[in-house]
Amino acid sequence: MTSGVRGVDGTRSADGRPGGWGHSSVPAHRTWTRPASPCSPGGTSPVKSRIAAVAAALTLATVGATAAGAAAPEQRPPARSPYAPSALVLTLNDGATALSSAPQRAVTLTCAYVPAGTHPRPAGACDALRQADGRLSGLQDTGTSCTLDLRPVTVTLQGVWQGRRVDEARSFSNDCVRGAYGPLTSF
Repeated sequence: MTSGVRGVDGTRSADGRPGGWGHSSVPAHRTWTRPASPCSPGGTSPVKSRIAAVAAALTLATVGATAAGAAAPEQRPPARSPYAPSALVLTLNDGATALSSAPQRAVTLTCAYVPAGTHPRPAGACDALRQADGRLSGLQDTGTSCTLDLRPVTVTLQGVWQGRRVDEARSFSNDCVRGAYGPLTSF
C-alpha cells in the first residue's frame, strides 16, 4: 500500500490508489466522466466545433455581402476638389467695425461637397462666395433700393476657403444694404 496520500475526498480506493474523481470509492454525486476523445468516432473537439461555427458564419457573411453588393447600384464618392474643404464662421456686429461691439449673431458655413452649416441658405451663400473668390470685398450689390439710414453693421468672415485662410470684415451702412449683397450676408 502507498503512503498517506489520499484523494480529493480523503479516501482511498480498494487497490490502494488515492480515492477521488473517477474512482469507485467516491460517492456517485462526485463522479466525473471524461468527455469523448476527439479521435473517437462519437466525439467532437470543442476547437473543431468552434472552427466549424466561425467558418459557417464567415461563409454566410460573405454570401450576404456579395448579394447585397450585387443588388445595390455602385455609389461613387463626389468628385474631389484639389482644395481643402471650406469651413467658415460669419458673424454680424452692430457698429462700423467688428471691434466696436460684441457679435449679435454667428453662423457656420461649410462649402465642401454639399453646402451645410447653420447659415439659413448655405447653397446660395456658397455660390455667392465662389463668385466672390472667397472674399467679402468681392461681393456685388444686387441692385436693391435701400434707405439712407445710418445704422452701421459689420459682417466678419473667418475660416478656411479652398485651402486658404480667410479673416475679413466688411461694414454696411444698415441692414438693408447688408442684405442687398446677396445670400452670404443675409443671415
